[in-house]
Amino acid sequence: MELLRKLESKFAGARFGTRTNQKILKNLDDLFTNQDGQYVLEALTFDDGTYPATGLTRIANKIFPVEET
Repeated sequence: MELLRKLESKFAGARFGTRTNQKILKNLDDLFTNQDGQYVLEALTFDDGTYPATGLTRIANKIFPVEET
């Protein structure tokens, strides 16, 4: 976590496991603090299913919404 805190690049973090339980853990523009690191570690669980494509699609749509015209 200390390495991520000292990183001089912007990054974001999200968790996804089930088909509908995606959650953004750290926004791109937020600074990364020790409390954020604890929050990220506590948010990780390994008892969900494995749906990486569905999870990434839903996170991408949440971050970059497409407006229908």
